[in-house]
Amino acid sequence: MRPYIKRVEIHNYKTHRNTKITLSEGINSIVGPNGVGKSNIVEAIIFCLGERSPKNLRVSSFNELIYNFRRDLEVSVTLTIVDNDGKEHKFKRIYSPKRGHIYRYNGKNVTRTSYLINLLKLGGRGFKYVYIKQGDITRWADATPREIRDIIHEALGIKQYNQKRKEAIERLKEAEAKLEGIQANYQEMQKIIYEFRDLLVSYDTIYNINSLKSIIDRYILSEKHKELSDKIRRYIEIDKKLAKKEGRIKTKLNILEEKLETLRIKASKILDTYETYEGQSRTLNREILELINSENRLIRDLREGKLTRIKMEINYLKNNIIEERNKTREEAREIKNTLKILNTFEKERDRLRNEINSKIKKIEEIESTLETLEKTKRSLLNTYKEDIDKNLKKLLEIELIRSRKNEIMAEIEDINRRIKNYQKSIEKLKAKRREHMSEIKRIKEYLDKHKKRIREYKRKIDRVENEISNAYKLLNKLDYILNHVALDGIHENKYYKDANRVIEVASKIRVDGVYGVLSDLIKGPKTTLSLLRDIDIKGWYSIVVKDRDTALKVLEIARDLGKEIHVKISNVEATKDLDDTSVIYILKYPKKIENLLINLFGDINRVNGIDEALDTVNKGKRAIHTDGAFLIYKGGVISPGKILIKLPRDIDTILNVRNKFLSIINKREEYLVKLKKTLDDMKKEETNLLSKTMTLKLTINFINKNIKFFSNIIKHLETKKKLKEDMLRGYEEIKSGDNEISHRISELDRKIEAIVEDRKLIRKEIEELTREIHNIDGEIAKLRGRIDIFRKLNRERLSKIEKLKRNIENLEKDIPQLVEKIRETSLELKRIRQEKARKMKELKNIGNKLQKYRKLNTKINEQISKILNNIKKLRAHEIRIKEKRSITKGNMLMLQRTIDDLKSKLEEYHGKLIQLMDKDEAKRIYNTLEDELKKLPQSSELVEKWYLERLEPYKVYSMRRDELIREKEEILNFINEIDNKREDIFYRGFKDIKERFYKMFKEVYPDGEVEIRLERDGDIDSDVLVYVQFLGKPKILLSTASGGEKTSLILLLLLSIYSVNKDAVFILDEIDAHMDLRVVDDIANIIKAQRKYSQITLVTLPGHDSMINIADIIIPVTFTNQHSRVFPIKREFLDKIRGG
Repeated sequence: MRPYIKRVEIHNYKTHRNTKITLSEGINSIVGPNGVGKSNIVEAIIFCLGERSPKNLRVSSFNELIYNFRRDLEVSVTLTIVDNDGKEHKFKRIYSPKRGHIYRYNGKNVTRTSYLINLLKLGGRGFKYVYIKQGDITRWADATPREIRDIIHEALGIKQYNQKRKEAIERLKEAEAKLEGIQANYQEMQKIIYEFRDLLVSYDTIYNINSLKSIIDRYILSEKHKELSDKIRRYIEIDKKLAKKEGRIKTKLNILEEKLETLRIKASKILDTYETYEGQSRTLNREILELINSENRLIRDLREGKLTRIKMEINYLKNNIIEERNKTREEAREIKNTLKILNTFEKERDRLRNEINSKIKKIEEIESTLETLEKTKRSLLNTYKEDIDKNLKKLLEIELIRSRKNEIMAEIEDINRRIKNYQKSIEKLKAKRREHMSEIKRIKEYLDKHKKRIREYKRKIDRVENEISNAYKLLNKLDYILNHVALDGIHENKYYKDANRVIEVASKIRVDGVYGVLSDLIKGPKTTLSLLRDIDIKGWYSIVVKDRDTALKVLEIARDLGKEIHVKISNVEATKDLDDTSVIYILKYPKKIENLLINLFGDINRVNGIDEALDTVNKGKRAIHTDGAFLIYKGGVISPGKILIKLPRDIDTILNVRNKFLSIINKREEYLVKLKKTLDDMKKEETNLLSKTMTLKLTINFINKNIKFFSNIIKHLETKKKLKEDMLRGYEEIKSGDNEISHRISELDRKIEAIVEDRKLIRKEIEELTREIHNIDGEIAKLRGRIDIFRKLNRERLSKIEKLKRNIENLEKDIPQLVEKIRETSLELKRIRQEKARKMKELKNIGNKLQKYRKLNTKINEQISKILNNIKKLRAHEIRIKEKRSITKGNMLMLQRTIDDLKSKLEEYHGKLIQLMDKDEAKRIYNTLEDELKKLPQSSELVEKWYLERLEPYKVYSMRRDELIREKEEILNFINEIDNKREDIFYRGFKDIKERFYKMFKEVYPDGEVEIRLERDGDIDSDVLVYVQFLGKPKILLSTASGGEKTSLILLLLLSIYSVNKDAVFILDEIDAHMDLRVVDDIANIIKAQRKYSQITLVTLPGHDSMINIADIIIPVTFTNQHSRVFPIKREFLDKIRGG
């Protein structure tokens, strides 16, 4: 049994939200249109099988695998794989942006290495997957015979042996190179040994010649002794002259040193006095600074003291009282308007009740009339049993009909009049309703605009409050700077030292583009630079570099030195100097005050670069730099708030700037109060308009109800009118010759019917009026509830106003004591200012004295410098003389040693001195003896010792040479062994490939022939040739076949290669794309032939039926609701459907 993938579970992988697929052991065909997520399924499988490169999954990073790129989800793919023994194994790979990759085997977390090892253990010959994606077949179809050979080598594992053979050859080359070097040294040592053998000769001849040379040498040495004695006498005279010069220079040096000591004592006294005055100056500076702080504190107490707060609180309470009174008046007006509406409703309710009472009375009358008529009818029926006089009856009947007709006509005219009146009332009510509705529409439009203005004012208030809050923060920062600014001296701390240390190391290792420390590069007024330093001290001692690459190099040096915490690398753009005291730099600075300053200081020009900023500032205008930087320019700063702020040179001016800034903040606070008051007025107006709108709506509802009521009355009147007209027509139709009793009974019946109808109409009218009264009662209850709420609020506001008045009275009691305290504070402030002025005057006097002693000190230092220069020159001259004397004494000492050597040699030759003619004759004889010595072999009694010393290294070289020769032979044997293994593995695997390829070819093309062989028999590194012959065609190479044939055959070859010696699973991703249907049919037959050897999962397109028909399980894929869905169908089920 071969291993195969049984089940795939995909969660949040690209388009697949939750996909589960069961695969067959044979062929699984994934089909669907483009863009539905077919390829995502096979990519998920190779992702779970351990793929490491995102590019092979068609993404640039693993984060792009997540469904909808959601970082809160994690991708997981689970594969259930069945091994050779039929046992199931679960492999799960998870990826999330937070946790990274997680691997699980059978439910347990494992490492990636363990995960892959467990995968490889599944197959008997090594589990492997082969992934062939769209376009690979077309690309491999053009493979050369050499590329086919490389594919076979890779599949059979030959490449690892090629690597070992390559490494062995490299080691062989190294061994041969070492052997060559050892061989050269060995031959050279051998030559030296042979030469020493020739030097072992007799020493007698050489000894005799040397004896004769010594006799002649004594004579030459005696002559040389005389010459050297004369020369040493001359050196002694020169040394005496140099000693005299040295004495004169020492005398001059002693005089200058005495003068120097005198000047130094004087300078020390001046310096002590200067330091005393400087200490007094620093003390006065500290005292003045303390006085300034006290003065600022007192000023702040005066401006922001308890009295100010009490007054502000009293004003605030008074404003609250005014607001509460205004609200009370508004509520009283609301109560008044509501009472008017309530009275209107109550009057209407009373009218309706009166009308109902009148209707009820009318019904009672109608009931009485009806009862009378019925009694009359009954009496007529019971009483008149005999006929009465016909004439009398006719007269009575005629008179009755005439009077009844007149009554009915009068009633009809009254009904018409009432209908007209009601219709006019309805028209008036409709006109009034239209007016109210247009008024409501106008108020609504105005309210929309009004609400927009309210929102704008709220945003404006929030912005101003934020500005004021930020301004107070900036004010606190300015106070901090004032407390820490130094009037004299240069501030230097560990940041400066660290930066210099980094620059020193950078210069030693020659890092170009490092300009220096920022604080050393920027010029300007001392106070201004001190203020800027205190704003961002780390940034102030930053290192200025040329570009980002240089910055990274310097940052690396800082980290190596352990300075990364204190050293910040900044890019600074330098520009031209404007004058002698100012250099312009752009510095990166945090945006702490945002748009505050632009709102505080008015119109500012926006600029987009350094040149435009400079032009704007030079024209005397304010400028904003768009990148949020600030410009150091002539003591000013263009800050992140995008405004030019002039930084002054002394503390008094800084205080003036602070006071001015404080006054600007006060103006903004006053502006904030105005905005809030305007907003309150607008809210009151909004409340009034809403109240008016509500009143109008209530009025419209009332009008609608009246219109409905009047319409119902008109309908009832029209119905009544119709009945009267019918009665009138009935009277006209009565004939005079009818029976009198029947006419009377008929008339009574008609009267009873008319009265009953009137009673029904009146009862309906009573019901309508009752409903109207009920509605009016509801509206009255609402209005009374609203009035109660307003009255309750009014009472609460009145009690609040009384409470506020009591608070104001309590606060006003403390004002006299606070006024006295303010007077005392003012006196103290006056005393402090007088003391400050006195100390400033004293500081000025001390400054004049310091300047005087500074000039005197400078003058003495110049004199000391001149003397030191003279001393330096004299000492240099003295050193040169000493050097000359030292050289002379050295020469004398060398000559004396030479003379002593000559004397010792002459004493050795005592008794052997011979008298020659002259010195030249002696030299000639000596040279002759030297020539004789040169002709003889250069030998001595040490030759034997030297021979033995060189014999031992010669033996070592010989042993090392033998070792290298053995190592070379071992490497050659190893290479031969690798070659044998390569050939054995290749020929066995190549045989299986040929057999598998031929067998599958015959299954697909039974009438064709195919041959695969090496270009050179016996050479496994030669190219692999594939010959093919189809029915009725000549035998040709694979590379010369047609496109379709070549594509089919290369797929067949690849399947044969990768399925040999491996339990492989094939994953084919749209390999049939852009191919003719005939080629697709051939590919389908090839895949079908491979089914018996491996599990195959392929992706194909709709329309390629042959690729779908070969599948054991067909997996259609669709894309709905933003994710992919699958519907696996077994082949047997599909065959049943087709058969049915």
